[in-house]
Amino acid sequence: MIGDHDDVLTDPVRGWTWSFGLDDDPAEPGSVLLPGRVDPPPPKRDGASAVGQFASQSAAATAADALAGICVAETVVIPGQPLPYGDGGDEDTLHAVIDQLIAAGARDAFITDADTGYMHSIDIRAQCQDRDQALAIGRQMAPISPPFHEGLIKPWAPGRNLTEDQVRARMYVASLERSDRQPRDDLEAKIWAIWRAWREDQLRAANQYVADPTGLHVSAVEDIRAAMQKHKAALDVFLGTEAEELGSPWYLYWQVVVENNDLCLSSIWCMSIATGFPALVRWLNKSGVKSAKYSVYNRMRP
Repeated sequence: MIGDHDDVLTDPVRGWTWSFGLDDDPAEPGSVLLPGRVDPPPPKRDGASAVGQFASQSAAATAADALAGICVAETVVIPGQPLPYGDGGDEDTLHAVIDQLIAAGARDAFITDADTGYMHSIDIRAQCQDRDQALAIGRQMAPISPPFHEGLIKPWAPGRNLTEDQVRARMYVASLERSDRQPRDDLEAKIWAIWRAWREDQLRAANQYVADPTGLHVSAVEDIRAAMQKHKAALDVFLGTEAEELGSPWYLYWQVVVENNDLCLSSIWCMSIATGFPALVRWLNKSGVKSAKYSVYNRMRP
């Protein structure tokens, strides 16, 4: 029955493109990701990361070993760097580590991670053995819209595993964003009831705003907020949650589509590229992906 909602993966309701298709012509991932060296994430996340991209996996591996960095195929990530501004800002150190990456042969090097002002974006085309494998992996990454995406278990984070019912629940919630699909079993019926109640509260809030466009009364806002949180908490029981939130090193943003036998992930952004990126790639490999290409973009240069 879970396969009945696979159109959320094969025909996303929101427009899907590679990262460089947002403002530029779409660019397919061009570097070999798997097979290749993918180091484990660091045990903790501190500060920003320096990122350099190399012409080959062997060049990246050599640079990673020399600079105590993390190697992910042709990319080297050096975590634990100071932020570029603020009380702990240290631009001299950042310039020095960038110079080290360039001297080691990086064709592009930049500072990234949360609150640095830089925005990286990673695209991955994972070639799966067949369409069933691509869909099976994609279902675990079904994109859930706000506010229900917050605090969900990340299947790629070490030690996390989704149950079959949690995957089914996520697929059904994602499908409800497309249309009000009637439930077909007890699990979907429970989710559908929560979803309908949430939508009704959304409509109630919209109607109250139309009636008073100058702003809702404080008590009305609090009532609606409390109702929304109640619905989210009820749905969390089915989706699978964990304590980590936006600041989690495993936090990622992504888009997903399944094309034939390929799982395509675009616009991947991690709060910490040194933790989220290798964890995701190692999970894909563990899930059976043996061949993949990727690209890493520096979307912003302050």
